Amino acid sequence: MLSNDINLMIFWICVAIGIVVYAVIIWSLVAFRKSKKKEASFHKHTATEIAWTVIPLLIIIAMTVPAAKLLTQLYPEGDNAQGVVPKNSSIAYFQLSMVNKATDKQSVQGDQV
Repeated sequence: MLSNDINLMIFWICVAIGIVVYAVIIWSLVAFRKSKKKEASFHKHTATEIAWTVIPLLIIIAMTVPAAKLLTQLYPEGDNAQGVVPKNSSIAYFQLSMVNKATDKQSVQGDQV
């Protein structure tokens, strides 16, 4: 799967989410307007609370899995790996190929960071 395919897939998922959200908002405005004197109650409704917790989680997983597969294809293990070293009040980034391979500890010389 190409990166353009992933971008388009995620774009259309976001479009679908937007359509559903706006449809629910419009439905709620029409169904629970003051002139109908009908109140909406979503509190203490377990099924609704579970649904709006589980559905976003499933959406995120559905978008993450193909993106992670693509990333592992584009960057095989060991290629372009990066490391992070905390330094005083800042963070230093470096390529792992710059790590001192003479020692088992992955120490970095100050001029390499």
